[in-house]
Amino acid sequence: MKRTRMLVWLLVALLAGGCDTDTIADTVTKEELDVIRKPVDSLIKVTVNSDAMLNYSAYNAMPAGNDVFLDKTYYRHHPIARGDIVRFQTRDARLPADFGRIIGLPGEEVHLKDGHIYIDAKQLDAFYGSEFREKPHQEKEPTSLKEPVTLEEDEYFVLGDYWSRSFNDSQTAGPLASSKIIGKVVGWEGPKTVWDYQQGIIVGKESGRVAIVREVSANALRVRSTEELINMAYPEALWANVDQEAEIGALRIGDEVTYTLIGDFELTTPLQAKATNFVRVGSVFD
Repeated sequence: MKRTRMLVWLLVALLAGGCDTDTIADTVTKEELDVIRKPVDSLIKVTVNSDAMLNYSAYNAMPAGNDVFLDKTYYRHHPIARGDIVRFQTRDARLPADFGRIIGLPGEEVHLKDGHIYIDAKQLDAFYGSEFREKPHQEKEPTSLKEPVTLEEDEYFVLGDYWSRSFNDSQTAGPLASSKIIGKVVGWEGPKTVWDYQQGIIVGKESGRVAIVREVSANALRVRSTEELINMAYPEALWANVDQEAEIGALRIGDEVTYTLIGDFELTTPLQAKATNFVRVGSVFD
């Protein structure tokens, strides 16, 4: 019995020791930026001006040209944290400000090796911890730094999500002082949805609601189900709920309508909202 207990204890100790020494985790940072439809006055809308924050995931809110919301006062009340996306001053007069993600904190040693991030010799276990986000790639060989970077007091290692297109981050410019951080990216407006257009084509009808997509062909309406059309058009599709059946009684599949959505926007799958003031303006079958 004593021998069995000793073996169990040793196994637990080995497993715990391995977990402690092999990786460092970020379980707080979310992969998706928050969608902000009603920004408070303290937030500033800024246009993304580089490819630094493109990534290899299916979700991407920061291609060049997209607008994001920046909180320039955030770090007056919160510490700078690993995983934060920030806008920072660069040394490049042609692009005086860029975007990147906080990877390393003061006092840490940061290394990029074979496309992976290491903090104090521990591999970073996070969705942004590898160059290609564990996706198959043929673009280039994985990135490695020649040697680790040790961060001094008030120094941070900043890295764009698209390592090979991030030209102003700590890969080339070295550690970043907190005084160079302009603010934290806290969200974006989200993808264009039917909420932005409030006009579309009816592709489904049930008691008390109609399914609407932004655009669809007559042929697709004939051969695809309502669920397929809604999924294909997301997020430019929704189920519009009505209080009175009479509001949609005369509407038919294929009708193009304008309408008014009621209430606050919520990004759900599929989109749903209460609607009124339906006006038929045509049909894809006309």
